[in-house]
Amino acid sequence: MTNEIVRFVHSIPPVTQFLVLSTFTISLLNILNIIPSIHFINYWPYTIYKAQLWRPFTTFFIASLQPLQTMMDLYSLYSFSSNLESEIFQGDMDHWNADYIWFIVAFNWLPILVVYQFSWFLKSPYLLTVLLSSLSYTWSRYNKTSVINFYFVPIRARNLPIAGMLAKFIINGTMSFMECLVGCAVGYGYSCISTKSAGPLYYWLFPLKLAGRVKWEERQKRIAEKKRREAGGKAKKPIATILGGATGGNAIGGSTLTEFNDRRILKAPLFFQVLVKKMEASFALPPTAPAPHNRGGMPLGTKTAGIRLGSLNDKDQESSKSSVRAEPEPKKKAGFFATSATTSSKSFQGTGYKLGSS
Repeated sequence: MTNEIVRFVHSIPPVTQFLVLSTFTISLLNILNIIPSIHFINYWPYTIYKAQLWRPFTTFFIASLQPLQTMMDLYSLYSFSSNLESEIFQGDMDHWNADYIWFIVAFNWLPILVVYQFSWFLKSPYLLTVLLSSLSYTWSRYNKTSVINFYFVPIRARNLPIAGMLAKFIINGTMSFMECLVGCAVGYGYSCISTKSAGPLYYWLFPLKLAGRVKWEERQKRIAEKKRREAGGKAKKPIATILGGATGGNAIGGSTLTEFNDRRILKAPLFFQVLVKKMEASFALPPTAPAPHNRGGMPLGTKTAGIRLGSLNDKDQESSKSSVRAEPEPKKKAGFFATSATTSSKSFQGTGYKLGSS
């Protein structure tokens, strides 16, 4: 059982693994009242004047006091974050993904902290729900055609943010609804920045703007194709992509359209990539040094029939690898061991030594 848990933890992508384990540890300490949540929530006077710099980070890792709700939050964090890191941001299991860390820090952690500080409607210092709403919205934009079970009800992934806000409003009231709304707004902001547009809501409200963007996309595609033919190489992809061809689309400008969608991500800046690599190198375990070997290719101190290979010359080392060499018996003093020896002289034939007589 323990080995299966360890294998499961190691199968989680590294950034998601850190998020899930941090949330589990801090929430467990809070539930058991070992370290109350008052030491983890963000309180700026303590953060600034008492140098408790962990508070702006740990305030995102506090789940509900109810164990069942905590397990659901952990599962949601694991499923959404692991899919984003491994599938969308193309994360590696052996290295930290700088692009995904940049997405978490610059487009989730920092905006949520700013909104929490200057808003009058977001009063709860527990910001895990806001982070989960942002991650779920971003995941739903990249997996719109997927079907998921939301409280045992199958729904389309594109409807997940609305279903989540309604469920929070019914179960927990207005405050949880506002937290989900802020999280979806943060995720929508990332969608607008990554696509360099006003986002899917804008094109849903103003379909003629969508038609104009499609014509612009088609023109950009033709220009890229022309440059590719002239250069004889591979042209760059257009800035955004309008996915069409699904049922229920409207024919606008000769293209079959359903809605705005783009699978582009924002790359982390160069300085942030270097910073992540240095942090990963500093936290990584040092590699195990190989054991020193002698000239014969065997570890130092290895014995073969009582002979140390480190003391042999090259010719003896070659012969010691092919066959085991017998070590001769040590010489014995005559007149001392002979009185107690009971072995016949035949056992000493061929050794070059003679038994002395007493």
